[in-house]
Amino acid sequence: VAASDFAASVDSLEFAIAQALAAAHDNLALDADSADEQDLIAAAEAMAVTAAAKQELASEQFATAYDLQLTAQDPVAKFVLLVYDHARSESLSTLTVLTCPGGVGVLDAADVLADVLNELA
Repeated sequence: VAASDFAASVDSLEFAIAQALAAAHDNLALDADSADEQDLIAAAEAMAVTAAAKQELASEQFATAYDLQLTAQDPVAKFVLLVYDHARSESLSTLTVLTCPGGVGVLDAADVLADVLNELA
């Protein structure tokens, strides 16, 4: 969110600089001898270059943040699946132990648990 907010702020800054530059050019057209207008134009052009660099930085940060989000989503999904499978395998192992002879029930529960771990791997 911060990266996209930063990118939006830089877009607004670039727009404001473009408006200031256009206004300075308009004023210079009215008064061609004005040194102040020349200074304003030079300053606005320098700000436009800085804003373009900040926009590039914002794009890079947004891409990095998006990659981090995608990277974080995969372990979260696996964790949710693990919690679900753990609860499910726990109830299955109890059912298996209750309905099968002791040794076979433990082996069945181990098979279920091994299947869950294989699915997560």
